[in-house]
Parts: sequence; structure tokens; C-alpha cells
Amino acid sequence: MFWVYDNLLRDSVAEDVHDRIKRIPLSYDYRSSTQKQSQPHWHTECGHTEDIILQNNFEYLLPIYEEAKIKFRTPLKLHRSYINAHTYGVEPYIHTDTSDFTFIYYPRLDWKSEWLGGTALWDKEKINIIKYCNYVGNRLLIFHSSNNHQAMPVSKFCYELRPVIVFKTMRDEELLLQRLKDSL
Repeated sequence: MFWVYDNLLRDSVAEDVHDRIKRIPLSYDYRSSTQKQSQPHWHTECGHTEDIILQNNFEYLLPIYEEAKIKFRTPLKLHRSYINAHTYGVEPYIHTDTSDFTFIYYPRLDWKSEWLGGTALWDKEKINIIKYCNYVGNRLLIFHSSNNHQAMPVSKFCYELRPVIVFKTMRDEELLLQRLKDSL
């Protein structure tokens, strides 16, 4: 299962995120896995809780998370938030995440479709792409974290950094139980 939401944020908020994401410090040589095929890419850790995101001066990411929770309508709690990025020549690999749901937000409003760089969701056997989500600015992709997925390569005609903002979330069982009790 996957969900795609376009125009997630109001224009002014999306523009603020776009502007800030171009100025954040990223570290290269981050490997998101110990697998041999894991290639280094640009990365910055934002925080494991909303309070830590604020402490780390990434407050402009919280409207993304809040809007995503409203759209998704499932009781969730934040497990981890970070920014990944890559350029032409970086070949991302197929993997799964260690959470319940993964939210990927595409912040670049000036991204051109011919630059590619979307996200592919693969079947269990890693043979067929079951969904390809184009990189479109102010778009949110949500999927079960156990789905095989992959950031897709960027065209050699693109000289820009392809950043995404990721929120890994867990089901909030306590809130879910409270909602069930309240509905009885």
C-alpha cells in the first residue's frame, strides 16, 4: 500500500522549506546500510522526536510532519527524521526501513521531471516496480516501511542535489487504544 499527496503544504510554507533545504549542511559518505551495495550519499540527521527536531533547528520540517499525520489519519509517533540527498552518479539500492510507515517529502519546487530521481516501490521478490512516484515538489509519499523501495537515480543532465525529507513513524498503540475506548 502507498499513498501520494500533492500540494501538501501551503505555497508560502513549501517555499520556505524549499529555500531552507538548499542551505542546510549535509555530510557526504553516509551509508544507510551495511550492505555491500550501499553507496554513500549526502545526509543529515534531524531528530527522533519533535522536541529534538526543534532543538536541532529544523522547526520548518514540523509542518510537513503535522500535515502528513492529518492526511494519513492513523495514530503515529515519530521514530526518526532525516534528510537524504544524492546527485547524478549515486546509485541508490533497494531496501526496507525499520519502522511502521515511511513518509518521504520532496522539497525542491524547482525540480524538473526530466531529472528523474523519484522513488520506486518494488514487489517482495525485488523483480517488478509496483509503483513509481515522480519527484514533484511539495509532494508526500507514504508507504509501509516493510515495502522494498529505492530512491531512483538522477539524470546525468541534472547538476542539482536531489534532497528528500524522511519521517519514519511507528503506530501509536496507546493513542489507538484510547480512540477505541472513546468510541465505545
